[in-house]
Amino acid sequence: RRGRPMRLAGPPVVFLYPAGNVPGLALPAITACLLARSVCVVRDSSRTRGLTTAYLSTLAGLDPELAFMVVEAEWSAGDEAMEALALAEAGRAEVSGTRHTLLELAGRHGSAVFIEQGPRLSLGYVPAGSDTDAAARGFAEDAAMFEGLGCLTPHLVMVEGAPERARRTAKVLSLAFSRLQLRWPRRRGRLEGESARRIFIDSAQVSALANDDELLARGRGDQWCVHLDPRARMRPGPGGRTVKVIPAGERAGALAMLAEAEEPLAAVGLAMEENERGFGELKRAFSHLGASLICAPGLMQRPPLAWQQNGRRRLGDLLCWQVEEKP
Repeated sequence: RRGRPMRLAGPPVVFLYPAGNVPGLALPAITACLLARSVCVVRDSSRTRGLTTAYLSTLAGLDPELAFMVVEAEWSAGDEAMEALALAEAGRAEVSGTRHTLLELAGRHGSAVFIEQGPRLSLGYVPAGSDTDAAARGFAEDAAMFEGLGCLTPHLVMVEGAPERARRTAKVLSLAFSRLQLRWPRRRGRLEGESARRIFIDSAQVSALANDDELLARGRGDQWCVHLDPRARMRPGPGGRTVKVIPAGERAGALAMLAEAEEPLAAVGLAMEENERGFGELKRAFSHLGASLICAPGLMQRPPLAWQQNGRRRLGDLLCWQVEEKP
């Protein structure tokens, strides 16, 4: 409006409903809300609430008024009345979780508008001519961090070229998992996740026994599992240090397989230097399939601060021009 002072600001109230599979998911969202001058109502997962509380306690010691803008809410999952109360006050609601969680929430509040951070597929990709051994060691760290949960965990590793390259990748990945187990012992997860993991391992065992072109490697006590599977489907696995390695053959065929993936891409660990021929072509192809993070193996779980999750700007999407009211 001509002649009237304007400022960038977010909605008066933002409601955050982060998933609890990876620690600290609420912290970047809370920080963005505060930078946008929005009150933030957070219904955090019971699994990670302590970290959010510690963050707010530290913030209160530095700026009590700023910390007062964050409201930690707690109620039982599925409490429709409390959800409706929070949504009624919020100008924006950001929800993350499994597809089941998102569908249930939308079913309870059909008229509400959610910014959904739903399930995604992340994977490793080894082009022909790349160092399979170095890539495998990096992917092992990516899959072990946060116990293989969250949208940035590589569930698949696709290897271009002859099948022997994929077989070697699977063997080096197995060795790397064994070494990581000494440094980062795997922690058991919740019953639902452990059940899905058990199904993955048992199914891989049956498949490997029936097919000579497959390879199955398992750690002591099934602490990790690597399955070389030429017939693997393009979908996320259960995490928990379980990875499928796929002989991808020619690049055109590999990209065609990815186009049929059950979920959009989140991150791709690309075993290729940026100055190598073909890097730009692959990056464009992965971006077209939804990937918002393309990085070197070993860095998939460490996105930069400017990372735009699912293509969304954490702070920019909150802001709009508003008339500056006179005091």
